Amino acid sequence: MEVSKEDGLRWRVTGFYGFLDRSQRHLSWNLLRSLYSASSLPWCYLGDFNDIVCNEEKKGSVPHPPWLIRGFCEALSDRQLQYLPLKGYLFTWESGRGSSHWVEERLDQALVNVSWLNLFSNAKLNNLVAPISDHSPIELITVDKFSCVYKHKFRFENGWLKKDGLDFVVSNAWRSPHVVSLIDKIHTCSFALKEWDREHAFKFKNKISHYKRCIEQYRDKDWPMDSQVLKAYKTFLSNVLMQEEFF
Repeated sequence: MEVSKEDGLRWRVTGFYGFLDRSQRHLSWNLLRSLYSASSLPWCYLGDFNDIVCNEEKKGSVPHPPWLIRGFCEALSDRQLQYLPLKGYLFTWESGRGSSHWVEERLDQALVNVSWLNLFSNAKLNNLVAPISDHSPIELITVDKFSCVYKHKFRFENGWLKKDGLDFVVSNAWRSPHVVSLIDKIHTCSFALKEWDREHAFKFKNKISHYKRCIEQYRDKDWPMDSQVLKAYKTFLSNVLMQEEFF
């Protein structure tokens, strides 16, 4: 797709998935070359290339075949594409954790040309954690994050009906001895619900951050017990994410 900014700056990003079958991998490399020629805009490839550029991007099992490494590197060199440095854990895919067949590779990348890198010299590529997938999500950040304060109107959230404590919050606010009129009771109740909602959202955020930190700590551990602990933390994270989404 093509990305346009308010200042008129334009660039393009391509989501890419390389052929899984090694005998067809040359088709992926040729696709990289042909897509590059389709536009002169600054460009970023992002996705699962199913390829690596050296054996340092692989841990476990047998070394990656030299002809695959050579073919991928030649495709990148032909179009002068380069990696964005990956922040965080080195590998983005794994298989066989907890067994003697455990293998990890950096298959997920962001490839950019020089003109794109000149536009976004401070761009970052983060390796995140996933509760279920055998691939890590990668996050491309092109600008510094900033925070805004938004003033939201009150809306009743249907998700509140599934949370314990709603009745207590409403009845306490409604029976406040300092509030007499119906309008004031409604305002007091809505304020109490917003504060209660903010507290729940904060709890979700803390739990999610905690479980992600735990997963990071166990990512490179290869003892069977460590694998079980990591699996448990991923289950915890998945459950909290589902609760947050429903809420």
